[in-house]
Amino acid sequence: EVLGENLDIYEEILLRASHFGAQVVVYPEFGLNPIDGMNRSSLAEVAEYIPESGDRFCPKTNPILYRMGAAAKAHKTPVLINMVDKVLCASSDPSCPDDGFYLYNTDVVFDEDGELAARYHKTNEWPGLKPPYDNVAEGEYVTWTSSFGVEFGIFTCFDIFWQSPAVDYIDNGVRHFLYPVKQGELGESTVISQ
Repeated sequence: EVLGENLDIYEEILLRASHFGAQVVVYPEFGLNPIDGMNRSSLAEVAEYIPESGDRFCPKTNPILYRMGAAAKAHKTPVLINMVDKVLCASSDPSCPDDGFYLYNTDVVFDEDGELAARYHKTNEWPGLKPPYDNVAEGEYVTWTSSFGVEFGIFTCFDIFWQSPAVDYIDNGVRHFLYPVKQGELGESTVISQ
């Protein structure tokens, strides 16, 4: 129920932003993830299997991806959302969590046609979030080039304190970023007004 209400708010924000000519909308880290009493089971309830790109989404199995892709297309505005990616373990994976899947803090970019254009798993998780979230085995370097010709590096919050990927982007000439951040303390509400 709360996820549905938050998606309604996201769609309203996107409508307003597109009306004012926004070229890209970046939503905050944890905007669609539960943070009160954060644990693996609460994250797994809102997690979705996120492909790398191009797949169509079913509203029942991928409600977040379906709604935000449709909203990006309806408003012809690219968006980045932060959500939870649920990745099944390989049967031979000795590091697999007991519940059989990894949960990654993930950024997803939809282009103005509502297509999944990029997916980034947060490389450096805040230490207090490691129990429910898993770290990727190898850091990710993900960029997205917009239809208006700007290449964006993608990384999340605590990643900014590390060489990879933040400084790696700079070293490779990337100068524009899509960077979702949790504002305020975990559990504290942050209101942004116009």
